Amino acid sequence: MQRVDERGEVAETRRGRRAQRMVSTLLLMASLALGIAAVALYVRDQQQVEQTPVPPTAEPGKNDLVSVANALRAEGIEVEYGRGSTSSPDLDPPGQLLEVDGTPLYVFVYADVASREAEFSALDPASFNLTSPSGRPVDLGTPHLTANSNVIVALAGGSPDLADRVDRAVARLA
Repeated sequence: MQRVDERGEVAETRRGRRAQRMVSTLLLMASLALGIAAVALYVRDQQQVEQTPVPPTAEPGKNDLVSVANALRAEGIEVEYGRGSTSSPDLDPPGQLLEVDGTPLYVFVYADVASREAEFSALDPASFNLTSPSGRPVDLGTPHLTANSNVIVALAGGSPDLADRVDRAVARLA
């Protein structure tokens, strides 16, 4: 009877070792598969980083606030997006605020060039005024107004050099 017990123990030990080898082999294969997947994802991500698309340029007469901000940056002007909006009795679209070199710049984007041209031709910087959404007047002093394409901008203060750079940036708009 001892022999049977010894054989049973030996057979059980062999089955245990075989199961351990099988589990080890499966874990090895799983870790290899995960390693290959990690390398493939890394290579794919590196290819995407190298192929970062260039932001599209605005279609002529279809500029937006981002187009204006990009044109200002191209002139070396520091640009930050402001909060809130404004309106003017002289202009149809609401104004959007940008801070350019720390100076408020109000941007009015029109649906088309013809609408912008009609309103800009009637503007007088001395009587131009803006109001906040709550109806309070916005202090502009005598703003520097410039326009091109489908955009009018009103610079509230700043140096003559800043006004010239804003003029050049707006002139870049398609």
